[in-house]
Amino acid sequence: NADEINGITMKDILNKLQTACGTMPDKKTVYTDLAVLEEYGIPLEEERVTQGDFYIGGGEKAAKQILNSSLPFPEAVICANDMMALTLCNSLQQKGYSIPMDVAVSGYDQTLEGQQSIPMLTTAKICTDKQGEAACKLLLALSRGEEVPAEQLIADELVLGESCGCEQLDIHKRYQA
Repeated sequence: NADEINGITMKDILNKLQTACGTMPDKKTVYTDLAVLEEYGIPLEEERVTQGDFYIGGGEKAAKQILNSSLPFPEAVICANDMMALTLCNSLQQKGYSIPMDVAVSGYDQTLEGQQSIPMLTTAKICTDKQGEAACKLLLALSRGEEVPAEQLIADELVLGESCGCEQLDIHKRYQA
């Protein structure tokens, strides 16, 4: 099943979603980005959305919110960047939680630190080369007086690590070669 990894469906993961998100002027902007919850019929629990800062403080704040919450401990945390995800992992590990056994964690932006961490962070690679190519094409079209779309979405690439529990990588193999 394409929507299932190691017997866990996206719905299973999203059922206990805890999101550490970046600072936004309006939380509704964040909710728009979480429309996938609606697709799976999962209500968004506002208490599970944490405003972050894209730095260490954001991950620490999310960890404190999780640990101090009266809600059930989340099964998964999706962070807006790798720095917050790594800090969240570290904070939870210091309290005795295991990543990914107790909670799956993912980041976004594929930093070197995330790829060298233990467990290796599951993240998304931002395809800046594709973004640059699309921007150049749009600029050229505009310079020729052509109409261009108001918005163009560029897909990111999933980078599976060990922090989500989706793929157990052999640490020793990672550092060989």
